Amino acid sequence: FQAAGVGAQGEKTQEMFGEFLKSLVGGGVKQVHILAHSMGAKVFLGALDQVKSVLGDGESGARMATCVLMNPDAFLGEFIEEDGWYDVIKSMCDHVTLYADCGDGA
Repeated sequence: FQAAGVGAQGEKTQEMFGEFLKSLVGGGVKQVHILAHSMGAKVFLGALDQVKSVLGDGESGARMATCVLMNPDAFLGEFIEEDGWYDVIKSMCDHVTLYADCGDGA
């Protein structure tokens, strides 16, 4: 589990996620739906700058239609603070859902 956490936080992993989004938009995708659990959410949150550069400016013609984070491996404080992750996501997406379960072992 620790190795997965290091990989999810890795700059290269986050950079590749941004490149993946660019390739989707470059291929004509207009709506992106994000669904991420645990470490996947960690990759997404770590790549928010890249996500915003692809989906947040409106210039690409693509938008984030929904964002669902399930038991994200993330600190609550960073999520809810002013100009934190929630505010950044909400600036790009009208439909944000967060599921949390203290019993999730992933």
